[in-house]
Amino acid sequence: QTIVAGTTRDRVSLLPTEIAVNDGGIDLDFRIESDGDANCFFIDGGNDSVILGHGVKRENFYNSTYGAQLQIENFATVGNYIGMATTTNSNDANGGYIVMGTTRGTVGNSTTIAQNGDFFGSLSFQGADGNQLVEGASIAAQVDGVPGANDMPGSLQFRTTADGASTVTEHMRISNTGMVSLGTTAQN
Repeated sequence: QTIVAGTTRDRVSLLPTEIAVNDGGIDLDFRIESDGDANCFFIDGGNDSVILGHGVKRENFYNSTYGAQLQIENFATVGNYIGMATTTNSNDANGGYIVMGTTRGTVGNSTTIAQNGDFFGSLSFQGADGNQLVEGASIAAQVDGVPGANDMPGSLQFRTTADGASTVTEHMRISNTGMVSLGTTAQN
């Protein structure tokens, strides 16, 4: 325990079932240094964010004030160009997986059924315009039909931003039936 703003607060608790840091929920940052990075692992207590490789939450995505709950920000040096990687070592056909999912639930670990038109997630490619990060291209996955038990129809959408524009436009879609549409979102 330490005194924060005149009040004794729990900072680290060693309990039979867990180790809790900042169990009192105060605006308290948590930082782990490496040999060459003062903010190798940083928790911004006031903004409820985890930042790897930096100590300030970035809030300028999508040409706006959007931030992210988990951010990775590295400084490109020889041997450190990749911001995130997943590798599976297995004596079978499996590889590394990154999963994006969606539910209509409002609590953790929900399985409330998604609806037609909901987005599973997207990969957004953004570049700095001198002030903010602006989206230049994206690949989005969307529920494409009515889901049911063991039934999740989906589509993929490919989008780019035209020269002089600041938002993406869809140029190609693969529907749940495998139909590919180019230059239109209509499924003929």
